[in-house]
Amino acid sequence: MIDTSKIADLSRLAVTQEEEGIVKEKFLDVLTAFDVLKSVEIGDGEEFLKPQTREDLRKDEKHISLGQEKSLNLAPQAFKGHFRVPSVL
Repeated sequence: MIDTSKIADLSRLAVTQEEEGIVKEKFLDVLTAFDVLKSVEIGDGEEFLKPQTREDLRKDEKHISLGQEKSLNLAPQAFKGHFRVPSVL
C-alpha cells in the first residue's frame, strides 16, 4: 500500500486530500514504469567497456601555434589582448 501523504512529505510536495487520489495514481504510474525498465534485458554491458576507436579522425600531431598576436589579428574583433565576442545575456 502506498502512503501518499508520506511520499508527498518526503518529496516536499504540498498535497491536499482532494489531490491525494491523483497523486497516488501518478506514483503508481512511475513505479509501473520502473517495473517495465527492470524487465528489459540489458546483458552484461561488455560492449560499453571496450574503448571505441574511429579511423576517420585526423591524427593528433604536434604543430606550431599561431601565437596571441597573430590570432588576435585574424579575429573579427579584439580588445586589449582579448577576443571580443557578443554578449550572451
